[in-house]
Amino acid sequence: TTRRSPTSRPAARFPREIGVSRRQLERKFAREIGRSPLAELQRLRLGEARRLLLETRLPLRTIAFRSGVGDANKLVSLFRKETGQTPGQFRKQG
Repeated sequence: TTRRSPTSRPAARFPREIGVSRRQLERKFAREIGRSPLAELQRLRLGEARRLLLETRLPLRTIAFRSGVGDANKLVSLFRKETGQTPGQFRKQG
């Protein structure tokens, strides 16, 4: 059984599910959280990826899938942009 993170839900569905426009949701997020819904979703996905890197020996492609990023190359790119390290470097330091 493959487990997916709740952060893997398509972000486009969130506004519809709570009955607001995308723009209303973006403004509320910016006001309440200080970042866009996409930025928050990315933060959650990278947090889950960090946890999986430190707590498991799963391959990167599995971590990318389980964290909701989907693709290992995209995970490496996002991870490097946010942390200045590759996921492999982060795991070794862990």
